[in-house]
Amino acid sequence: MNKLSVFFFLFLFSFLSFSQERSSAFIITAHGDYYKVLGPSALVGLKGITKSQTVAVIIENKTLSKLVGKIESGQKDQVEFVTIEAGHSKSIDLTLKKGHKYYFYPLSPAFQRVELMIGKKAYEIPAKR
Repeated sequence: MNKLSVFFFLFLFSFLSFSQERSSAFIITAHGDYYKVLGPSALVGLKGITKSQTVAVIIENKTLSKLVGKIESGQKDQVEFVTIEAGHSKSIDLTLKKGHKYYFYPLSPAFQRVELMIGKKAYEIPAKR
């Protein structure tokens, strides 16, 4: 009976130990041939923004060259330019507004735009071929 209770405990514990990536900010990680975005877990599950919210956007440069880019809203009312040395990161505060979409545009090295999607946890943007 003792072995059965230990097995049941380990079986139950294994379901609770699955890990998920979570964050309280947008974390954009630039790799050589793709970008990985981790969205804020506080906003996951919402269909959209109901009021203005300030969220940090952390950009990590894991490439071997300097990264130059800009963060812009779809309505172009907010524009932030960033320059990040290789192997470093930078944080920017971004005010999210209802009905707006937000993008990170890598300018150098050039890459496609990276949409900051609300309601997704972690996703990758591969290079277009």
